[in-house]
Amino acid sequence: MQFDAFICDALDLWSNEPENAGPAGLAARLGQLCEGPALNIFQVDLTPERPEDFLFVCLRQNLPSAPLPPIRIGEIPDQTYARRFLLAAYAEVRETGRHMVDQVVSPIVDRLYRYDRLILPQRTGGTARPAWALGLMMINLVLPLAPSRSDLTPQESTILQHLALGEQPKEIAPLLGVTRRSVEHRIQALKIKFGARNVTHLIALAIAQDLRSS
Repeated sequence: MQFDAFICDALDLWSNEPENAGPAGLAARLGQLCEGPALNIFQVDLTPERPEDFLFVCLRQNLPSAPLPPIRIGEIPDQTYARRFLLAAYAEVRETGRHMVDQVVSPIVDRLYRYDRLILPQRTGGTARPAWALGLMMINLVLPLAPSRSDLTPQESTILQHLALGEQPKEIAPLLGVTRRSVEHRIQALKIKFGARNVTHLIALAIAQDLRSS
């Protein structure tokens, strides 16, 4: 299911939820909307005064990692990610009571993730703060993460672009006015620079760097 279609159906369910209801029923119905492998659902306790103490409980996990235990925002190991993409977003949802839709591109530990996100707070009516929110993540890209490289030459950047298009050294060489052997040597040097095991790994690391810096 595409995320745009999922959002429309999810917002229909959310808008029909009774005020001050608990999260379990809505979470179950949202899970039935999308049974694909990419959807993750988190229940977030918004009752602590400090956003750092908001508690995340994973209700449905489809991440390339071990099962996630309940954890507070302030306890998440990658605090750069937690404060930039979790703390501010859930604090805003608690204050406004409105849903939020966005896309996140961020390194998390040793991988680069790109995912679409929908946050649905408890419907309370009036001015009361929601006590909880459901965070729904649909992951659409996971890449390995390499140290950021700022020392690439223009020719190396061009070679990476052509490799990403599926071109072979013998096709790249005439475009650069060099020999096939020269291109192969430069690709080997790029693999060393990025710590890549092979050309496929090199392309993935280069794409991750581009997304990270965009």
